[in-house]
Amino acid sequence: MKKVVLIFTILLLLTACIEVGESTGEHKVYQHEGIIAKKQQLDGERDVKQILVISEIERDDVKGKTISEINQLAGQHEAAYYAVDDDQFEDLTIGTKVEIYWTGEQLDSNPPQRGAEEIHVLE
Repeated sequence: MKKVVLIFTILLLLTACIEVGESTGEHKVYQHEGIIAKKQQLDGERDVKQILVISEIERDDVKGKTISEINQLAGQHEAAYYAVDDDQFEDLTIGTKVEIYWTGEQLDSNPPQRGAEEIHVLE
C-alpha cells in the first residue's frame, strides 16, 4: 500500500511540474483597436515616446481638440498610452486607426501605460 501511495505521489508531482513548465512558456497577447488621439515624448531617465489610442471613436473626434478635450475623451472610452520606438513615433500620425498588440503588462495610471508589441495601421 505504501508503494502505491509513493508512486501516486511521484506521478502527481511530475504532472504538476510538467503543467507549470508549459504554462510559463505561453505568451498571452491582448489586442486594442482605436484611433491615435495624441503623441507625447516623456523626458527623463529614458526618452519614452508614447501614443494615446482611444477605442470607439472616429478620426473626426480628435481633430482640432485641445489636450484637455482629448484627455476627457480618453476618460469616456477605453484608452491607453503605448510606448513605441522612434521610427513608429515618427511614422504614426494623430487620427490614424490602428490595431495594437500588447502583453497584458501595464502601469496603473489613467489611462494605463503599456508597451506595444506590434502595431498595424488599419486606415
